[in-house]
Amino acid sequence: MKKYLKAILLAGWRIIVGYFTWMVRYSRHPEKYPIEKRFAKIQKLSQKVLKALNVVYDVKGLDEYYKHKKPGENTLIICNHLSDADPIVMMALAKTPVTFVAKLESKKFPFVGRVVRSLSGVFLDRNDLKQELRQMMKVQEMIKNYRNLDVIIYPEGTRNKNSDGDALEFHHGTFRPAMKSGADLAIFSIFGSQRVFNIKCKNKYNPIELRYLKTFTQDDYKSMSTPEMALLAHDMVVKSVNESRIVDKELMKKLNKKHFND
Repeated sequence: MKKYLKAILLAGWRIIVGYFTWMVRYSRHPEKYPIEKRFAKIQKLSQKVLKALNVVYDVKGLDEYYKHKKPGENTLIICNHLSDADPIVMMALAKTPVTFVAKLESKKFPFVGRVVRSLSGVFLDRNDLKQELRQMMKVQEMIKNYRNLDVIIYPEGTRNKNSDGDALEFHHGTFRPAMKSGADLAIFSIFGSQRVFNIKCKNKYNPIELRYLKTFTQDDYKSMSTPEMALLAHDMVVKSVNESRIVDKELMKKLNKKHFND
């Protein structure tokens, strides 16, 4: 509990100040401000929050992703979902602006909703098929026509509360915006984020393993259906998360040893 009180003291005031000085403004009229400006503010805040929570990163392949990313073209980024910290991690580590496809309920959350709207994000109502289809068409248009803005979506549709198990089923409709527009489709995996906001977790440090796995181009998936792509991506993520669990155990040993020595 002490580490969370510390985090509130270190980062809570930044969130409140940001909320009233730029977050409300950006979320109401995102079109008035360049995406680079909006994202830079949110990224800086994300980095401060995670630092206050003693997050330690173990990142693999991120430089490779940006090395092969086509200049001026957007990518649909797919990742498994373990925690509300997942989007914060992605924002903190991204080298170019990103936005999110989020569940409709989060639009009402005081800070989360403001951040997603500030980044021109999209909200899905999982209980309204027509709304969901309209919004996914909007995602397709964003990927195709927006400038300098990758879109991150979590194909499980909800957080996986069993971090010891495999990723939940990937909804194949998640992949349609990229595959219909011919955009690149990047697969990532994340592990360890489930600890960040867990008040029962007594570790001083919170290691997170983020892995870039592969980018599929139109040539790679042109002969595949969305269910086939979803299954392939799911298998890749499950394999990566299982490998991350092994790495995570070693990291925790090192960090616990460092904590003890401190």
